[in-house]
Amino acid sequence: MSAWRVARVALALLPALSPVLLPSLAAHAGNPVEANPPKPGAGFDFAPEEDPARERFKADHWSRGLHLLAGLGANTSFYRSDAEDAPVAAGVGWATAAGYVFTPSVMLEISSNVGLRRLKRAAIWDTVFGPGVRFRLPWVSSPAHTSLYGRAFTGWGMEVRYPYGSGERTHVTGPVGGLGGGILQGTARGTVWFAEVVGYVHFFQHRYRVQQSGDLPSVVGERPVVTETGAALTVSVGILVF
Repeated sequence: MSAWRVARVALALLPALSPVLLPSLAAHAGNPVEANPPKPGAGFDFAPEEDPARERFKADHWSRGLHLLAGLGANTSFYRSDAEDAPVAAGVGWATAAGYVFTPSVMLEISSNVGLRRLKRAAIWDTVFGPGVRFRLPWVSSPAHTSLYGRAFTGWGMEVRYPYGSGERTHVTGPVGGLGGGILQGTARGTVWFAEVVGYVHFFQHRYRVQQSGDLPSVVGERPVVTETGAALTVSVGILVF
């Protein structure tokens, strides 16, 4: 077979072999190219797919997943017992809530509320902790990027009372139940703020007298509480941490 016939046969086979030869040659050359590049827009969707797991929490649409809220505020309380009614105490405090959103309108959470209050004869450290639910109120009209919500919770609380001029302190414990409501407000940068009002009732059941002995505290007296309750009202302003 002459050289001219060989060249003619090679040229005739080149279109059929190009889909196989071109990618291999391009890979060896270090410059990969596609043998048959697709036309722009043919069979491709250039819109990025949204990952539901990465959806951002918005004030008017709660994303599924774990979230944390934290805030500062003021609080006041009133005490009623079988002995006497204590005056109103006021102070400052902070609140946190870690919860999981299952739907865009409901979050199950574990919340805590710490209040530092002052009476005429004692300082008070009040701590409340327990599970609850936070839910949007979509039927209540609100501006864009804003939503109203309600809260309900229960749990356990401990109040520590420090009488002025005394080396002893009193611990009072018992179950807690409360309700509240607030507003979520989103910003253009994606930050979500909240402001809420929460009220709860503390049903005291046990009272402990604790005395500081060196570096260690020791219980010097304990007795059940006949009838004593504490009602508290807190106002907090905070932010969605994540």
